[in-house]
Order: sequence, then C-alpha cells, then structure tokens
Amino acid sequence: MTSPLVAGLLLTLATTLSAMTAEPTIITIADQPLKDLGESLQGADAEAFMIGHRPAAGVNLRPLLGQHRQAFAATLAACGNPVLRMAEMNRYSWDGAAATDAVRGDRDSAAWWYDPDEVHRFAREHGLRLIGFLDDYRWFDRDAARAVDLRDPASKQVERLDDAQLAALTAMNRRKLERVRAGGWADLYVAWEVGNESYAPFRNHPELYARIAAAQVAMAKEVDPAIRLSVPAFICAANDDNLLRGLEREPGGVEDALDRWRVWTARMFAALGPVARDIPFASIHLYGTALRWNANHKGLATHQRFLDGMPNTGHLRMLVTEWRFTAGDDLNGHRSFRFGGLWSAKMTNVLLAHPRVAYTGVHELATFSGAFYVNEGGIWRCQGPAREKPIVPLASAADDPPLALGPFGPVLAMANELVRGHPLLLGRHAGLGDDSGAAFIDLAKPGGDDGRDLDWVVAASRDRSALAALVVNTHERPMAVALPAPFAVRQARSLSCPAARVDENAHPADQPWTLAPLAPAADGSVLLPPLSVSLLLSR
Repeated sequence: MTSPLVAGLLLTLATTLSAMTAEPTIITIADQPLKDLGESLQGADAEAFMIGHRPAAGVNLRPLLGQHRQAFAATLAACGNPVLRMAEMNRYSWDGAAATDAVRGDRDSAAWWYDPDEVHRFAREHGLRLIGFLDDYRWFDRDAARAVDLRDPASKQVERLDDAQLAALTAMNRRKLERVRAGGWADLYVAWEVGNESYAPFRNHPELYARIAAAQVAMAKEVDPAIRLSVPAFICAANDDNLLRGLEREPGGVEDALDRWRVWTARMFAALGPVARDIPFASIHLYGTALRWNANHKGLATHQRFLDGMPNTGHLRMLVTEWRFTAGDDLNGHRSFRFGGLWSAKMTNVLLAHPRVAYTGVHELATFSGAFYVNEGGIWRCQGPAREKPIVPLASAADDPPLALGPFGPVLAMANELVRGHPLLLGRHAGLGDDSGAAFIDLAKPGGDDGRDLDWVVAASRDRSALAALVVNTHERPMAVALPAPFAVRQARSLSCPAARVDENAHPADQPWTLAPLAPAADGSVLLPPLSVSLLLSR
C-alpha cells in the first residue's frame, strides 16, 4: 500500500514531468511600446522611519544609519534600492534638535535627532531616490521656539489662514528646499508632495488647501525651476466598511465626513485653477482590494477618469505614494507569501503597466508591506506604531539580526531590475483580467483548475535587443514559459513558497519562501515553480 507521502511525491513528480513536456506558454509582446517605464521605479513609503522622534513612535533611523548601516544598505539593495517617500517622518528635524524638543514637548527627543543630510549622504552612497514633503498646515516658529498648528482643536480642520501665517508656513518649506539645493541633494528627489492626505476630514478645507498649495508652487519654482510637485487626490467610496468605522469618531459624524471626502478633490482642483498646470503629479493612495477605488486596476481606472474630466488636470500622472492590499482588517497579511509575495507582485504588474502611473511607494517600507522587518530591542516591528507601541510585537532572541527580508523585498528588486534595464513596456497579461477587482484574492486561493492563467509584464531595452518579464504563477503546479522568437530565456530567478505555508503569517526569522535561480531548457523556455514570482531575462 502506497503511503500518502509517497503518493504525494509521485503526484508532484508526475505533474512536473507533464509540465516539462507540455508546450510552454509564449509571452506575447506588442509591436510598439505601450509605456516608457523610465519613471516607474517601485519604492516604499518610509513614514514610520523617524528622524527627531523617539523610537517608540516609529522605526528609529539612528541605529540603521549608524551601527547597522551596512545591514540596512544590504537590505535596501535586496529590495532593488527603491525610491523612498519621506512623507511626514522628518517634519521638524530640519530646524534642529531644539526645534524638535519644542515641538514634541519633552526634553529627550534631541538625543534622537541628527542632521537630516545624513539621509541624503546615505541615499547618495547607495543609489536611493527620494520623494520629499512640504508641509501644508503647520510649521516651526523660530522666534517663539514652538510649533504652530493651524488645525482647530475641535474639528481638527484648518479653518482659516491669514497672510502672515501663510508666509511663515511657506518660509519653513523654503528653508527645506534651499537647504537641499545648497547641499547638492536636489537631484536625489524625483518629486515633492505638498501635504499628505490633505483631503481627509481632519486636514484642510479644499479651497484653503488650494491657496496653500499655490503659494508652495510659486515658492518652489523660485528656488528650483525644475522641481516637480504633487498634490493629493482621492475618490471616496461610501461602501467601504473600514473607512466608515474610522469616520464614526469624526466631528459631525459619518455623513458629514463622507460628504467632505467625496467633494474635496473636485473643489480643490477648481480652486487651484491654472496653477495645476505647473504640477506634474497627483498623489494617489490605494488601500484594500474589494472596492472600485482601491488597490487594483479598477481603482486606478476610476482615478484616471476623474482626472481626465477635470479642468487643468488631464496631464497629471499618478504618483502612487501609498498602496497596500489591506485597508484595516488583516494588517498581518503582508507577512504571508499569498499577499506579501503573489498578490503584491500582481499589483506591482498593474502599477507598472498603467499608462498614467509614475513612481510608486508601497505602504510601509518596514511595516505592513512585507518588504523587510526591523528588530528593535528584541521585538520585530512588523506593524506600524499604535499608541506608541507595535501592534503585534514578536519576541526574538537577543542575537537575532537587526533586519530580515520579507516576501515583497525580492519582488521589489525584480521589478526595479526590469525597469532599469528594460524601460519599454511591450505587454501585460492578467490571468484574471484587468477588470478583476477583488478577484485577485478570491481566485488566487488554493483549489482546482479554475481557469487561472499566468500574470506578467514584459518590457524591452531601449534598443529592443533584450527582453525581461516579471511573471506570477498562482497555480500549485509548475508552468512552462517562453519568450517570443527570436528571444530565449537565458537567465531567470524565482521566488516561491510551499503550498502548505503560503497563507502563513510568518515570523520574520522563519520565512517559508526561497529565492533561487532557474535553469532554462535547451529550447529557451523555463519551468516556473508553483506559487512563484519570477524574473526572466533574455541576456
């Protein structure tokens, strides 16, 4: 009698042999490029990395740029040296340690402060690019040695702004840009965002934000005529349960908050008027998968239709500075290979292929996204901060390494290698269709042969002499793939995970996936492992 284990091994061997003898799936390409990927580097939001904040409030950058500098650089290199979105992480540190102390209201934050140019030096040394941040409602008052926050304490909204306040806010942002220019760091920045999620009910009124943004655009162009700015845009879906739960606590209740979310972007662009023509990007945040505005093809299509229908906005490209498959429920899911590897690779392909998407940033670099994890004091920080402590602390031995690569890290590296060497997008194939919405999750779960297909993007070098393809195989069986003639797969590597562990929210120190080279067959095809993300190169 054959044991279940032996039977399983025989079935796996038979399936592999069958796949090896089957005709490979040929990756198809278009005659003409569909998109120039020159500005499609995949990056990450680094808001949880804190400069001038105590470690309890986020990931402390001081040891990562100090005693763990080599490990940090190696981990970022394993992610393809992504673009890092600075966001609000260093809001006041540009004005020094004393400013940080005054803003925080305590006397120990100066111990964690250091010159933000250290980030610039690190970025220069290791080939990182940056997305900067200009504030839109608060600043540090040097004369009074205090922070000024324009938000009304009751509504948490900015109600009004006089000329002197606007001048002070703009002066702080000018100091930041002038410091970057004087230090020779301006070329590190691919864009600067004016505010972060300013459309949220607890931020600015749309017309007031437009006034603030117009002043920052004029100032920034004076400091650096070549600067590229981005303003936030958001399309609200009223049937998002996670969003509704969060808005229950807002002043005025859910309906009042939702109304403001729905109309904010349209009113802001109407007030901004022709100034928008001097702004190349709109910052988009995509969360969750089930709704039309979320992290899938439908969400991007909805934003594009909106921007195309507004005056002065048809030129805007989307700077997707935050995206994540969760929107508040399963914040641990990034640790599973199902989502941190397979699903995130599918979303990466969507972002690469969309004609209006430029640089992107998954949320969050070392929390939520599954790119990598940080060990601080024996605790693996797998999530963002919540009330000054990690949401899910995972104990580790004292001699654990300071950093651990997650499943999305190698996916980022593959995508960035494709973009850097092969910027002419020639094709996208989605096994579930571009308009699949939540089917990314629903149909990618284990089961029988449900008609799923491979998912890929394929791109060429500028001289069309080489091809690269990023291919996702959600089947639990190997799949043979080939590039179109006259190209053949010469090099390949694959990230894969055993089916038994694909849905496990893995501990950072016990990752179930492996990254390994693939040996092409004599005919130029390659056999992709089950449940895998692979990069195929023709040379």
